[in-house]
Amino acid sequence: MPHVRFIVLAAVLFCFGRGLLALDPEQVLVVYNSQNGDSQEVADYYAEARKGVKKLDLNDESLLPGTISYADFISKIRTPIRTYLNGNVDENGDGLAELICVIVLTKGLPHRIQQIAPNSPNLGDNPEASSTAYNNGNITYASVDSELTLLQFDLEEGEAGGSSDSPADRAIYNPYYRGTTPFGNFDRSEIVSGDRYFEPEAVGYNWWLGMIQSSNPGQPQYVPFDAGHLYLTARLDAETVSDVKAMIDRAASVVIRKQTDAILLDADSRTVDSEGKDVRLQYIYDPVIDDLVDDYGNVESLFAADWDQLQFDHSNKFFRGAIDTISFSGTEVVVTGPVAHLNSYGVNHNGGGERKYLSSYEGQLIPGASFAAYESYGAAGLAGVTLAVNQAQVTEWIAAGGTFATGPVWEPFNIGISRSEVFLNAFYEEGLTYVEAAWSSIMQLSWQSVVIGDPLATATIIDAEPYYLWAFENTGTTPTVSEEIAEGADYDGDQVGNGVEYGFDLDPTAYSARPIAAPSLTAGGNAEFVIEIPDTAPSGATYSLEKSLTLAADSWSVIGSWSESGGASGSANVVAMSSGNGTTITITDAESIDPGEKAFYRLSVGF
Repeated sequence: MPHVRFIVLAAVLFCFGRGLLALDPEQVLVVYNSQNGDSQEVADYYAEARKGVKKLDLNDESLLPGTISYADFISKIRTPIRTYLNGNVDENGDGLAELICVIVLTKGLPHRIQQIAPNSPNLGDNPEASSTAYNNGNITYASVDSELTLLQFDLEEGEAGGSSDSPADRAIYNPYYRGTTPFGNFDRSEIVSGDRYFEPEAVGYNWWLGMIQSSNPGQPQYVPFDAGHLYLTARLDAETVSDVKAMIDRAASVVIRKQTDAILLDADSRTVDSEGKDVRLQYIYDPVIDDLVDDYGNVESLFAADWDQLQFDHSNKFFRGAIDTISFSGTEVVVTGPVAHLNSYGVNHNGGGERKYLSSYEGQLIPGASFAAYESYGAAGLAGVTLAVNQAQVTEWIAAGGTFATGPVWEPFNIGISRSEVFLNAFYEEGLTYVEAAWSSIMQLSWQSVVIGDPLATATIIDAEPYYLWAFENTGTTPTVSEEIAEGADYDGDQVGNGVEYGFDLDPTAYSARPIAAPSLTAGGNAEFVIEIPDTAPSGATYSLEKSLTLAADSWSVIGSWSESGGASGSANVVAMSSGNGTTITITDAESIDPGEKAFYRLSVGF
């Protein structure tokens, strides 16, 4: 079959009269097992966070987390979900099979499907044996999540242990790969159609290509089908239920600042081996582009011009966070400040890498921080599965404060790793939901990937606010990841709040004299304050004098304010005069203080 048919597949993205539709909770099915307390708790928590999602209880005490046989996957997971979707309608009478776009799996459910062959069920834990089996066209192991993207297909049909004798062998081209059209725009009316089959590709990676009977007389009888024949999957899973809940909470508001939040790409110095073979892990043949693609290089090309903190290292150095939790035989590069995305060679880094590198980023990961790595088993250790290899785990990223992660559960080869270029473009630039962006970055289905995180989350990309820029320039961090530099906190402990230090262009890392002196009293007993605002102070600030008679938290009220744009306001007498180096503000309380009375004043700065 000509390879051009797959290239066309990526371009045939139709809107069927629904407009550009964002995914919403009504299109999400949360699958859980009430016989597992973790699964039930996560499902309930997410249903409360995303009101409107549908829930399906597998209610099976024999269904255990971790690794599952293909036969049990069919009987305990695929069949119950398929039966539920195909046999039910929503309150409007719409069939759930067509309505549901996203299947969410919860902590406590299996994540790894074993090889069908009974003599090698855990083949995917052996990279060398996996490579041989792949070359022989006989890999059926997969993640539960990736297999469920093709829920309505019996991929194992015809499987007898031979080379490519069923679509369960090897992988299936992902028709949503490099997609930027919202998933809800695809026609799902044929999601259970019988007029579909999988055709083995003769070129590219020799994966399978999904085909459907054409309704257009001008087309061949069968054409590649599009993403309307898939389900997207996401997993709410981590080491603890508390970690899962925190991950869900962080996904509720994802705001990423281009000048302060880092994109990290950690390659190494390898280019070719002794035989001249290219060994750079991020260089992948892309069947849509029909060319060798440098994933990291493409990220740099897309974002470097606007993203101040993009760091791409292809030396033998190794990125780690600010916490010194690792020791690398080469040269460590210590990353400080907020982190938005990390893609790393991990333990495959030249020189051996470092197993515990993800924990070093704790306290630096912004809400919405995402992760992928060129490691074969990054998601294999979910549910406490013991690994024969020593590689970083997505659970560690979530525990350190991460929000999103993709990773493989068995040996995926470097072709099975999420493309950061595609993911970041879809999530940051195109405005797709997390689950759409993640699956658009993965080339194949019926393979090893899991997508960790709230599928409905979206990212808002902004230029950093002036206060954030000031905080980052002076302290190397921002309020997103450090409460110590929040406007109401006192970073250096000098009893001058950060917001006030910003408003008066003071140094938040060293002692600053209070910018307001003790008041003088007028002849009538009115407290009078003089405030010097330097020329270097930020524009847009409002300086307010607050008063209290008791110091109670709810007793403070603003009596006088001034801003450059709005001038004076309040009951107090506020006079502003230009001085040699700025503006002098004099605020006089309109109420006099009788002998023996007490009054308390404080200065606040708002932006």
